[in-house]
Amino acid sequence: MSHLKSLCIVVLLLVFGKSTAQDQLFFDPDVPTKCAMIKEGTFVSNIYPSSEWTMTVHKEIQTELYDNGKKFVKIIQHFNDANPCQYELVVLEDADPDNGISPGDHFVNTIIATQGDLIQLKSESKDKGVILVLKKIK
Repeated sequence: MSHLKSLCIVVLLLVFGKSTAQDQLFFDPDVPTKCAMIKEGTFVSNIYPSSEWTMTVHKEIQTELYDNGKKFVKIIQHFNDANPCQYELVVLEDADPDNGISPGDHFVNTIIATQGDLIQLKSESKDKGVILVLKKIK
């Protein structure tokens, strides 16, 4: 029985400790944060392999390709003049009606930190948020 309690404590620490670890992901972050890096280029995610998800940004249009490029979401970026590390995303076009995203949906992204070619950001929509890391590859 004590082994079961120990296992539960470890699982709780891992689950609740994860967001804290993600908040402190970069050991040597850029100072100042290079927020403009997200405005142009090609990016891959820490969550999915590049064959499953890539993102290209060109002239404020963000195109996310997934499912080996068979599906996409096209989004426009609107940057906040008061906070250059925060920007709003509005979905323009979605090629997958089953993913729960529709044209007109809004998201707010906040860049938490950058380090070299890595960007750590928090993406929020309605009552949900996720922290992820993107790597700029072009």
